[in-house]
Amino acid sequence: MRREVARRPFDIGRADPLQLTVSAGVATYPWQGIDTPETLVRLADAALYAAKAGGRDRIVRFDQLEPIPAEPSA
Repeated sequence: MRREVARRPFDIGRADPLQLTVSAGVATYPWQGIDTPETLVRLADAALYAAKAGGRDRIVRFDQLEPIPAEPSA
């Protein structure tokens, strides 16, 4: 999907078509240590921010990140 989006120009009514790229963060369940929906979303979000920080047009899996500390208890 990432390559297809980058390959295709998007005609949005401008003189020049829009070129897009996709960066994404991925987390999976079941996985050791992911026991709540909040943890799943937090890890996917951390992976997304790592993908954005690493440059355009990439996918980062949560298990490729440094260990992420647990969210503090409320």
